[in-house]
Amino acid sequence: MRSQRARLLACLRRKAMTTGEIQNQLGIGRPAARVLELKEAGFNIESEKVPVKNRLGQLVHVAKYKLAKKINRQKMRRAA
Repeated sequence: MRSQRARLLACLRRKAMTTGEIQNQLGIGRPAARVLELKEAGFNIESEKVPVKNRLGQLVHVAKYKLAKKINRQKMRRAA
């Protein structure tokens, strides 16, 4: 089975995803922790707050992550 980081990275290469989408579609309980690990490995992941409705119909703000084109290769070398 692929690691949570590998699954998340593969999806972020195709599309931006919210915290809820990552949890529901990929089964990752703590998306922010996996994003931080990927950032520390040198991947340039950007986030923004976006409004969504929760299951009670209330408007809340969640993080939406996207993989930027530029990669921090220096950090990637140190992580290897």
